Amino acid sequence: MKIKICGIKSEAEARAVLECEYGGRRVDFLGVIFAKSVRRVSQETARKIAQITHENSAKIVGVFGEQNDSEICEIAKFCDLDIVQIYRQTDATFMQNLATIRARNLYANLISNLSEDFAPNLDQISSEDFKLNLTSNRPQIWQVVRIKDEIPKISGVFDMILFDYKGANLGGNGRSFDFGLLKNLDFKFGIAGGIGAHNINEAMKFCPEILDINSKVEDEFGIKNPNLINEILKKVEQ
Repeated sequence: MKIKICGIKSEAEARAVLECEYGGRRVDFLGVIFAKSVRRVSQETARKIAQITHENSAKIVGVFGEQNDSEICEIAKFCDLDIVQIYRQTDATFMQNLATIRARNLYANLISNLSEDFAPNLDQISSEDFKLNLTSNRPQIWQVVRIKDEIPKISGVFDMILFDYKGANLGGNGRSFDFGLLKNLDFKFGIAGGIGAHNINEAMKFCPEILDINSKVEDEFGIKNPNLINEILKKVEQ
């Protein structure tokens, strides 16, 4: 079970969260929000947070709302996102476009120390294994399914479903749904929505892959509180 702390707004906040630790357990994912939210960040800020995240061996998640597929792909490329979290269905074409973006980013890093004379063109590389390795490292797609009283029909192309409370906002409502609705699911999923120290043990009973946490680890000023995050890590580790 892995932990995502979402709604990171600054480089300082990112570093503080990534320094949290209990018994060797640390935060696995940081989330930056591009959807409409009080925690929304610019692409430039998100890119800096992503760099800090990667330097600390964690992964970065971009949360999208109203953006179209093309906009999401461009932001994913610019910010070097590991995961795109989307509040709608996607298709195979979108997944392939993400694969191409990550391939070119990885390729650029690979040849950064080579001179132009020795740097091959990605489109001209003949090794199919090499190309496959690049494209298989595309950003993952987490499709958000908002629920209140029942689980709706699930469709689309995704790597994981993230269940969230269906409230007035796409996300960040700070409220939980009945985790019992997730009993006996036979696919990989994550849980978001009002998760904190008060209910994380209940959420963990259903064996989610990811626990997505936001407002319940913030102080009165909306800044992530390391003490509250460490409390979460302690409960997960125990």
